[in-house]
Amino acid sequence: MYANSRYNAVGGFGTVRNQGSAAGAWTMVVQIPGVRMTSARGGTVSGSRATFTGSGLAPDKSVPVSFQGTMTSRDVGPVSCTINGKSCRVTSQGIPG
Repeated sequence: MYANSRYNAVGGFGTVRNQGSAAGAWTMVVQIPGVRMTSARGGTVSGSRATFTGSGLAPDKSVPVSFQGTMTSRDVGPVSCTINGKSCRVTSQGIPG
């Protein structure tokens, strides 16, 4: 997941990829303090959180996800990400710390 800030706008994109055996239902939550999420492709937004869900994911398959938001503070971050409650890898770029 990458998050880029420009002109007080934040956008992110990423891929949920299954590198193991067939997976059942999943939920990915991305949260960025100091950002008001405004939209999420394939998901829902609430405050500083974007939530994405899926009913299953076959081995070696992936699902693209993306979100947009507006900075509500100059103190943004850190970005957190979980899939089914477990941490997922996040790479951020351009968010003031």
